[in-house]
Amino acid sequence: VLLPLLRKLMVQPLAKIARYLEIHGTEGLVVLPLGMGAKAGRGNEIGIVADRIDDLIQNLDLKRVELECLNKELLSLASIDHLTGLSNRRSFDDYAAREIKRLSRNLRGENHKESIAILLADIDHFKFYNDRYGHLAGDECLQAVSGTIRRITRRPTDMACRFGGEEFVILLPETALEGAKIVAENLLSAIAELRILHEDSPVMPFVTLSIGIAASSVMGQFDLPALIEKADAAMYMAKRTGRNRVVASE
Repeated sequence: VLLPLLRKLMVQPLAKIARYLEIHGTEGLVVLPLGMGAKAGRGNEIGIVADRIDDLIQNLDLKRVELECLNKELLSLASIDHLTGLSNRRSFDDYAAREIKRLSRNLRGENHKESIAILLADIDHFKFYNDRYGHLAGDECLQAVSGTIRRITRRPTDMACRFGGEEFVILLPETALEGAKIVAENLLSAIAELRILHEDSPVMPFVTLSIGIAASSVMGQFDLPALIEKADAAMYMAKRTGRNRVVASE
């Protein structure tokens, strides 16, 4: 008589608690509490322990959710340039690698070529701007230019990144050279519409950009660094030929 009673009062509740803890440890969040304590009419030691476990597990789950949110926030901060709000170089490299893989997969069984374009833009004579107006104004200028770049690159697959200093890069998946030229010319016009005063610029009395573009199919051994170098060479050609213009790498 005592053994079944002992099993019902002690062994079975303890086994249930043990299973609950094991499941919570392996499967993460548990929506329902144990419910074996005061609410279940159990005021003995096992009920007290069960209530305590429910409290601890609830607090643990809350802390886990907070930690996950903090980790996501930190990951987001690690991928963003804090001044401009654009992606940083590390985020750009990771995203570009994923897009190249995606476009390469799209080529299987298809007759057309998937292209990817790179646009490199540099603010003309930005050192003169900082020397004339100060670094605080220079930061505001970078933010204004970045906001315009973000507005121009509206497609979900496009990515704009601060490449360093006053230089920006835009990744344009599924875009050929002609399409990249349109984006670059739109950006050039949008920056001109800002009419940010730049009185020491030899180009014109407002902030301007020099933009280089390059595009390539992702077929075969696609070389992203080489494509960036081509866009970079085109950008410096834009600088050498007068600035405030777009040059495409052939």
